[in-house]
Order: sequence, then C-alpha cells, then structure tokens
Amino acid sequence: MTAPPLGLIEGGGTGRELIRAVRTCSAALGDRGDAPIELIRFDDDRWREEIEEERFHDGLHEALGAFLEEVRGRGGAVVRGSLPAPILYRLRHELGPIAHVVPLNPYPELSRFPELRTVVVRDGSQGLYHASTVERRGGTVVATAEWREESLRFLAETSFALAEEHPRRRLTSILKTSVLGPLGELWLSVFEEAARAHPEVRYEHRPSGAGFSDMWLERDEFGVVATDDEAGDVLADLVPSVLYESRNLVPAANLSPGGHATYQTDHGTIRPLAGKDRVNPLAMLAALAMALERTLRRGDDAAALRGAIRAALEDGLRTDDLRREPGHVAVGTRGMTEAIVRHLSRTAARASSA
Repeated sequence: MTAPPLGLIEGGGTGRELIRAVRTCSAALGDRGDAPIELIRFDDDRWREEIEEERFHDGLHEALGAFLEEVRGRGGAVVRGSLPAPILYRLRHELGPIAHVVPLNPYPELSRFPELRTVVVRDGSQGLYHASTVERRGGTVVATAEWREESLRFLAETSFALAEEHPRRRLTSILKTSVLGPLGELWLSVFEEAARAHPEVRYEHRPSGAGFSDMWLERDEFGVVATDDEAGDVLADLVPSVLYESRNLVPAANLSPGGHATYQTDHGTIRPLAGKDRVNPLAMLAALAMALERTLRRGDDAAALRGAIRAALEDGLRTDDLRREPGHVAVGTRGMTEAIVRHLSRTAARASSA
C-alpha cells in the first residue's frame, strides 16, 4: 500500500514562501532514510489573480474542491496558504461538519505564559459566519444561521479525543448557553452525552465571559477548550498576540468526519510581507508537523521536525516578528528554514551512524 500524500496549496499573500518552506522540510524529512513524502501541488498559478484578490470564482471553487477530494481519497492531508474567504467558507459547508483545531501556545519556551497549554477546538461550519441567508432590509440585516446536532456531535467527539491526548486530560466547553434557548440546550446535551462516553476526561462547562477570563487565571488548569466559531476565532487571534506579541507562530487544522484534513497557519495572508523573505515560517512548519502526526501517521517525522525547530530557536535564530535579545541572530524566511533543515540533516546523520 502506498503512503498517503501531502497536498500543497500556496494560496495568497505569503503563502508561496511558506509552502516553499514546507517543500524544503518535507524533502529533508524524506532524506532521513524513511519513505519519502509524496507531494501533490495544486495549480495555484492558474488562479493567481482570483486568489490574490480574494474573490469568489466558480472555477477556482470547483478546482479546489476536486483537489481536496483527490487528496482525501488517497488518505492524505493538505497544507495550505490563505484562500479567498467566500470560497473557503463554502467549501467548509460542503465538506460537512468541521472541527477547527488551534494549539494556542505551540512554542511555550518563547511565550510570556509557558504554563498556558490550551488547545481550542471550534465549530468551523455553522453559526453566524456560515449563515445560509443574509438579507438587508433597509437599516436591518437579517441572517439565518443553522446549528446541526451532527456538527455539534463531531465537535464534541473531536474535543474529547484531543483531551484524551492532552497531558491535563481536561475539556472545558465555553458558550453562553443560558441565553441561547434551544441552541444552548442542544449544546449542553451533546457535550454531556459525550462526557459520559469519556469518563477518563475531566469535563466541565462554563459560560463564555467567565470561561475565557478563567483561562487566564487558571492557566495551568485548562487543557482543551471547545467553543463556537465566532468566539474561537477571536480567541485564536488575541491570545497568541498576548503570548508572543506575534500571531505568526500558531498553526491550525480543519478536520471533518469524512476524512478531509487541511492544515495551515492561523494568521492569514500578511500581504505587507509577501515576497520579502520576512515572514516567520514556524507556524506553517508547525502545521506540517500536525499533518504528519495526525493524518499521515508519521509521528517520528513530526517529532524530528519539532526537534529541529526547537534547535534552531535554541541557536538564537529569530525572524523580525520575534523579540530579540543579546546573542540572538536575525534571519529571514529562508534563513530559518535552512537552519531547520541543517538540524534535520544532523539528526539523520547521527541516527545512521548509531
């Protein structure tokens, strides 16, 4: 049986540089003596104008859908850059329930609060962001958003599975259910049912205001947090900025029950840095490590990549977005990637001589 492939989509903004870093590190991992990683590339150049302008286009939408289905059909994962939001959200709706997974503090050694090890799982296919109809009526906009039990069940199951792997084995669901009527009742019933099926995980529910503030007061207590798409989106934007004074370190994953798995940075296009060799590649390389571990089942490669990243940071290498201290060395996208590849090569050499 052939190994599952890794699909690559450059997307817009800094995506081309970041996916180049993924290709470079994937090749280095393949050279370590294990099976090479098969790469499948989406034809970004054909759709460059539509991608960069972030607009909907039927042809691009169909091409992306076909590419995602090809990779899923072969059991693979996709690592991607930023895509036009109208297409991305429509694809999420078409692929079915989506759990959007964001480890908020992937590099605790660089963080202001290393004890915060929270992983956010948010519903990525329903809610106001994914309204089925949006209509303006004079000074009023009416949006219709559906919440499906199927999606909440997948969100809950994914959250509990991640909590089982988390060293704290704790899951907190956060939603202001008391004012949401039937939606709040559905949310609570689904998570409470899932909790009974996972007694080894400590589960609790907290309302949104208290839950998010408690996360800062009890940083060493929270493990996995499950919430809705809107609140989770804001949380994933704000927390890394507090932890690192940068959003450029955090990866994300979109998982569906049908087997679709896409991995990306959680920071978008960063257009002002595009083409300038200045964007930090660590978020995208962390996304690659997540893809290797969770979907491609190449845990050794994921561990080697994470170890090489840590080694490059321990060497004092820092991109522009990271705070530098005496002894640190400023590098660009290529310089950081090349340093990580050198460390991968050294560990491969040590392993072959052992």
